[in-house]
Amino acid sequence: MKEHDIRPAGLFEEFHVRNEADTKHFFSDGKTRENFACPGCGEYSYTELYTVNSFPIVNCSICDSKFVSPRPTEQALAQFYREATSQKFLADVWYPTTAEGRMEKLIRPRAYQIAELIKSYAIDVRRITDIGAGYGLLLDTLRTIFPGFELAAVEPNPPFVEQLSTRSYTVFNGLVSEAAKDPSWQNSADLVTAFEVFEHVQSPVDFVRDMKALIKPGGFLMFTGVNGNGFDILV
Repeated sequence: MKEHDIRPAGLFEEFHVRNEADTKHFFSDGKTRENFACPGCGEYSYTELYTVNSFPIVNCSICDSKFVSPRPTEQALAQFYREATSQKFLADVWYPTTAEGRMEKLIRPRAYQIAELIKSYAIDVRRITDIGAGYGLLLDTLRTIFPGFELAAVEPNPPFVEQLSTRSYTVFNGLVSEAAKDPSWQNSADLVTAFEVFEHVQSPVDFVRDMKALIKPGGFLMFTGVNGNGFDILV
């Protein structure tokens, strides 16, 4: 797989331009930013590596985790996902344009990984909830593999929520921390999935706890995240 298969150069550049403008609009006053401890070990000992869009990327001196501090509060991020033009661009332009490449290179293999997980552990699945479902390509693929399953999504971006709702998925418009407090979503899923969402959250520990709140007793959780020491990230 080549990067341009899922991130065409022209679209990627336009997204970055929009994202930079949104960053200035939502976060330039600094009032919505807070200093955070290392999400890996909880310590406050770190050094700054570089800055991206005015956000300092720091490296923990204790466990070598890389993270952003100071960074936006969870409430500020929720507003960003709901209102930023760059997020609307993702829903209206980016994902529809790149859907075919993403489906072939990323989504379909991932869906069959889920199918293998279900088979290997003999999971009795009636409902799968995908966190950060985005455009819903994974749910679309799972629907073809498991036509009898109930498929649900937790998604904070309204344009994505609209797309998901029109395809008859059960959708929670918000963050997983909000869904975890909703009685109708608690203990509701046999399997919860979250792909490349883990590295975006404020507190990894709280994120896992919130996902667990959505799972029925004896249910399963499958999630992935980006490694800050990976070759692509370092480059």
